[in-house]
Amino acid sequence: PGFVEAIEVHLVESSGRMRAAQQELLKELHPRLAWHSSLTTMSWPRGSLLAWPTIVVANEFLDVLCGVEQFVRQDGVWHKRCVGLDADERLSFVVGELVTQSVLINPALSPVDGEVREFSFDLTDIGMVLSDLAEVPPLAALFIDYGYDGPGVGDTLQAVVDHKHVSPFYCPGEADLSFQVDFKLLELHCATAVELAVDGPTTQAEFLGRLGIIERASRLMSANPAKAAEIEMAVARLIAPQGMGTRFKVLGVRSAGLPSLPGFSA
Repeated sequence: PGFVEAIEVHLVESSGRMRAAQQELLKELHPRLAWHSSLTTMSWPRGSLLAWPTIVVANEFLDVLCGVEQFVRQDGVWHKRCVGLDADERLSFVVGELVTQSVLINPALSPVDGEVREFSFDLTDIGMVLSDLAEVPPLAALFIDYGYDGPGVGDTLQAVVDHKHVSPFYCPGEADLSFQVDFKLLELHCATAVELAVDGPTTQAEFLGRLGIIERASRLMSANPAKAAEIEMAVARLIAPQGMGTRFKVLGVRSAGLPSLPGFSA
């Protein structure tokens, strides 16, 4: 109990209403809980949180923590892609103000009118936060999410209700909104941060394969023959070439002095 009470627990919640609800629900759970509106507003007091090694496991976390902005090409220039009303006064995407962000310029991708590109400015802050955590103790972080690891073009914003894809404007506030994470951008900002080294990104199938998911599943099926089919289907779903196996990417971030994290070296 003494060890647990000495640990500081920091929670990030951007919604003020949700923070208040969480504080009320969890106020008696732990003596040292602290809430923050974003990663960049967190403070890391020396001698407390930074006195301990830090392990971060973020599974389908980045698309929740980080917002994404969309831009659309029109008449040879980029504009913000915004939400407005169409002729029938229904919610729809509309062309917004002119932008000149250099982040949209990629010589490998020749833009055409109507093309949509995305950029998550919040992703650029994560390397800085992890660098702060890595200054004193060792840090190991794992990010697993839907995403891509190269120059990307297109609209990846999606909405899901009851495990079915719907329009982003369907039941505003009730659908689960997400986007595909730009792992190349995340890798860049983590790799250039002080005190950090990066492993990957790699596909979820490659990552789990190197960790021995097939061998582990075989042992589980041998020990639980009645559930063998269920285990086999679960593993297949995680590593399917046309599904989660390739659509999910994995990035490891660590203190520069640590060896490569498991699952990233052959």
